[in-house]
Amino acid sequence: ISENSEIPELKEQDVLRLLFKLSHLTLGQGYPIKMLTQGQRHVLMHLRYFGLIYQRKDSSRRYYPTALALSLSSAEDTLVDTLGQTHGKIIVETTFRLTAYTSSKFQIAILNKFVRLDYRFPNIIIGVITKHSVMEALRNGISAAGIVKYLEQYAHPQMKRNPKTGKALPQTVADQIFLWQKQRERFTMSAGYFLYEFQSAAEYKHVLDSLRSENGVVWYNDRKRWLTTTKDGYQLAKSALKAYRATHSA
Repeated sequence: ISENSEIPELKEQDVLRLLFKLSHLTLGQGYPIKMLTQGQRHVLMHLRYFGLIYQRKDSSRRYYPTALALSLSSAEDTLVDTLGQTHGKIIVETTFRLTAYTSSKFQIAILNKFVRLDYRFPNIIIGVITKHSVMEALRNGISAAGIVKYLEQYAHPQMKRNPKTGKALPQTVADQIFLWQKQRERFTMSAGYFLYEFQSAAEYKHVLDSLRSENGVVWYNDRKRWLTTTKDGYQLAKSALKAYRATHSA
């Protein structure tokens, strides 16, 4: 790489998200690159050089996780473990308490994304899956399905499995993680502007009606003459206010 080449900065969040994703993919199966964010695509390019993913050529639209990539988040250091011999190293209780028998820094970093880690010993990590820790993971782009799938994949062999579904993760824990995600999806955040101190009720109504015609109103209070508009609606509100004052000036 030449000295004049511009190399985008790798963000820790993008790296951990992609490593988390790789950790519960299937060895040898191809996955579409278009499903990754721009930051993750940049990280993918670096992982290819490290041998963590495989692409037939630079322009390939699919990538394949390698055994080395899956081993990074495994509790064992051998490729035998990565190939599925002894994957189960995490115990999750119905109280949301989690015990991970691991010394892998990568696995600890991944768990730290959605688990409140309370104790760390040489080969054991103990923590709790909390609403706050899961909400933080959701804000960072990790889905509830991804969390559940990861915990299921690395479930300890001694965990009791549901005779009907074959799942090891307690159903109450899985259901609660999905419920937290639904609670978060009830609210959406968007940029907007709060407008107030209109000179008259007529002026306020003119601006409000102008915004309504373009679906630019988020919230309003007629009694106090307050309203909130979308980011795009702000310019419309300014134009409507300017036009009204120009035609009603003394």
